[in-house]
Amino acid sequence: MLLKNHVSTAPLFILGNHKLTTSPNFKEKLIEKFTAESTLGHYLMTPLIVSQTYKTLYFHIAKTGGSSIAQLLRENGLDDGVLSNKKESLEIKTAYFKEVVENWDEYYKFTFVRNKFDLLISLYNYDRQLNGKFSLSKDVTFEQFIKEYVGCDDTDLKQGLYTDWIDQHYLTHLNGEHMYDFIGQFDNFDDDLNKVCYRLGLHKTRGSTSFAVGLDNTQIRVNVGNYDRSKKEGYYTPDLKEVVRARFPEEMQTFGW
Repeated sequence: MLLKNHVSTAPLFILGNHKLTTSPNFKEKLIEKFTAESTLGHYLMTPLIVSQTYKTLYFHIAKTGGSSIAQLLRENGLDDGVLSNKKESLEIKTAYFKEVVENWDEYYKFTFVRNKFDLLISLYNYDRQLNGKFSLSKDVTFEQFIKEYVGCDDTDLKQGLYTDWIDQHYLTHLNGEHMYDFIGQFDNFDDDLNKVCYRLGLHKTRGSTSFAVGLDNTQIRVNVGNYDRSKKEGYYTPDLKEVVRARFPEEMQTFGW
């Protein structure tokens, strides 16, 4: 259920001590960034879950617990279902997003990020389980994945899947400015999601699962990867870590991975 006065217009939580500010042409650049077509025909506005009525906006970054957050928001009526609707036309989505940007400062905007090295392990295992044009061959080793996919953009597929769309600095900043009021950490998922729920006034989902501030919310996790996390220390050599650091320098500096 939603508590009555669950959203105010002033930002409350921001990662670190950063102040959320916007330049004079911030909105125009925001529209340009989120409505631009990627090499694979994707748009950054489509991972957004928005409620125009309640002025909430969540950006789903892959492999950061986003499926669980999306489910929580939808069960509590905080998704208009426009940008996330795969059947909706690009024209309608673009017009809708422009309306959101027009009132950008009134929204409570949040996202979650994840330690880069852990995120890539999760992405590697997930993409190898897929079937289709965006899948990663099961024959690809983790070393090949880092060096020949993440560390190389010589094909449209690599450009579209393993560059900007997994660069968490690019996904959270616009010309050096923060785009969101709160950036949660996957490693602190329960506490940070509780902060979001407190900010939104969420007490419980509409299903049978209780969800209140201060309760353990791991019970709502969905789409959890099925690889052996106890072995993740064995994935990286020092050289592979350097490839990742060289590929995402701004993200490494911003989040301190």
